Amino acid sequence: MSGDDDAHAQSIRIRGVVQGVGFRPFVFRIAHAHGIRGWVLNDTDGVRIHAEGEAAALAAFGRDLANSAPPAARIDSLGIEPAVVGGHASFLIAASENGASPTAGISPDLSVCNECIAELNDPADRRAGYAYINCTNCGPRYSIILALPYDRPRTTMAAWQMCSRCEAEYVDPANRRFHAQPNACPRCGPRYTLYQSATGSISDDGAAIIDAAGLLRDGRIVAIKGIGGYHLACSADRADAVAALRERKFRKEQPFAVMVRNVDVARGVIELSAGAETLLASSARPIVVAPRRVVLNGVAPDTSELGVMLPYTPLHHML
Repeated sequence: MSGDDDAHAQSIRIRGVVQGVGFRPFVFRIAHAHGIRGWVLNDTDGVRIHAEGEAAALAAFGRDLANSAPPAARIDSLGIEPAVVGGHASFLIAASENGASPTAGISPDLSVCNECIAELNDPADRRAGYAYINCTNCGPRYSIILALPYDRPRTTMAAWQMCSRCEAEYVDPANRRFHAQPNACPRCGPRYTLYQSATGSISDDGAAIIDAAGLLRDGRIVAIKGIGGYHLACSADRADAVAALRERKFRKEQPFAVMVRNVDVARGVIELSAGAETLLASSARPIVVAPRRVVLNGVAPDTSELGVMLPYTPLHHML
């Protein structure tokens, strides 16, 4: 349509937390919905878009950019300027561009989404029981980024090449793993291992989960890899394990937080207001402090309150 007199073009610059949050796939989809042609790319300042189409379509596209961004995104500025019509035949996600001084915001790590949890627990799914399951809406971001702009070669996932099935998901606009940079599966992605210092024994994958859960039930302390680091864990209802953890961490009085399976279990452990419940279940997965309903010896001494959090990684859910 380069010869169409009704065609207009815009150069759009978006700054904020717009990398690692599914922003390019979002732009791709709304561009196709409005019949926009051109491209979107990441650079060291954020996201840049070249958009071509009729004036009404461009206006609707701009409104969706501003008002319908992915939940984890944060738009700090959205600038639109006239541009020269280039006669693009379609809309695509273009290769990222490097710059000298990165200013783009970096997304925090995102707690595992409900869709991935469903796949994790589905024996028929190829990612069943896979601790590194993720998609465009969830998974590691900040913890794996080595440099900007955000693309797999500039993350710690660069060492794992996607298999053909993961690659097919990555390039499919209809798939929720479209352009998900950490996309992986048991066939091509990282694995997990349990090392027991007392015996020197090592177990992998599913056996590691079973063995680690058994250790926690037996009152042992397990260092569990989260998204960005390790945390030391023990069974909260084992006073002997809690005491051992306090001794090892040199934490005499400071309260420990308790991770519970879901909101229903949390309601039985602490008094949850509607606002606190919403906060507890939010994507940030914060520790929510509220009046306690149960006494867990040694967990939160000298206080009537208890800090509770929900699982935020696939590994937590499996344990």
